[in-house]
Amino acid sequence: MTGKNSKLNGPVVRLGLDFFIQCGDIRFQDSAQNKLKGKIEIELIAYSANGEALNWNGETETMDIDAATYASIQKSGIPAHLEIDVPKGKKIELSTGVYDWETAQAGTLQVHLQSDKGAKN
Repeated sequence: MTGKNSKLNGPVVRLGLDFFIQCGDIRFQDSAQNKLKGKIEIELIAYSANGEALNWNGETETMDIDAATYASIQKSGIPAHLEIDVPKGKKIELSTGVYDWETAQAGTLQVHLQSDKGAKN
């Protein structure tokens, strides 16, 4: 299973989410050898229709990037990918969050979805 809920069982659907975080929303600090350093936390939490946390996953991304990479992510965003398993056939509220360790600022987004179109709840 993918996610940090070790008690999740039964048929599941794996969701993959691609993030592109705006570079201007993250504060970078100068580091050694003309690089920029940043640190973000990216989290996913899947809730049932009644608010029960079903599964969660996340990671901390520490970035130590050169000027060329910084120029690139200013245009496209900071890429990240996370996967999470959710119970098949359930209505899910998926909450995403990004936290900047330098500024202590966070952004969130919630999405309502059905974990497989043909299932009935």
